[in-house]
Amino acid sequence: MNDFNFFDSLFSTFYTFKGLTNHYKMPKRIAFDEVNIEDIHIRRLFYWLFFASKGGKTRLRIIKELLNSPMNKNELSKSLTLNYRTVEHHIKVLLENNILEGDERKYDSIFYIKENMKMFINKIVEKYNSDAGGEI
Repeated sequence: MNDFNFFDSLFSTFYTFKGLTNHYKMPKRIAFDEVNIEDIHIRRLFYWLFFASKGGKTRLRIIKELLNSPMNKNELSKSLTLNYRTVEHHIKVLLENNILEGDERKYDSIFYIKENMKMFINKIVEKYNSDAGGEI
């Protein structure tokens, strides 16, 4: 009986909901429902790419940087202070989903946002900037 009280008090202090949620700051969520994208397929794609998946914030930072000017992977990694391999991975994901285009060179390829996607990207970046206070 005495051992049970010890373990009961041990678990009640460490494994409460309040104890689990106090150790980290919850990230700010964006209300994606308020973004006006009529095409349901593009809406689902953008939701998955930028909000529902783990690397969405990094992809959004890459997109925001490419809105200013086209860059290669090395320039992106330096301007965003990210690892080159991280940028390479996210560029690959964005290329596979037809968000970005790049020239055919193996190294030093310049990447830019496809023209038909710029309108949708601008809506998402504007919404993110207004909800998150301008920083990604």
